[in-house]
Amino acid sequence: AGPAERATGLVYVGGTARAGALPASASSPGTLQFRFGRDCFLAYAILEDGTTGWFANPRVPVSRRGSAPDAPLTSEDWARLLLRLGARDALPLEQLI
Repeated sequence: AGPAERATGLVYVGGTARAGALPASASSPGTLQFRFGRDCFLAYAILEDGTTGWFANPRVPVSRRGSAPDAPLTSEDWARLLLRLGARDALPLEQLI
């Protein structure tokens, strides 16, 4: 048998942003951008219609027993967490969320 399951503290969250959310200098349409921060990874692509698809892998707290927090996060909680984790590294999350 393999090792027991355990939470790593890395999760996935993503979405789309309206056309023009990022400045034109942020990327060329159709180009996937990867940004590595200290506590959050961000990837995004500006699509041909100008909207931006994005996803992030924020580091979340893990309990001592090695599992993710029990209480589910609301959309607002996720937004606050992403903004806080991305701020130190100037990730363009504020424009995307």
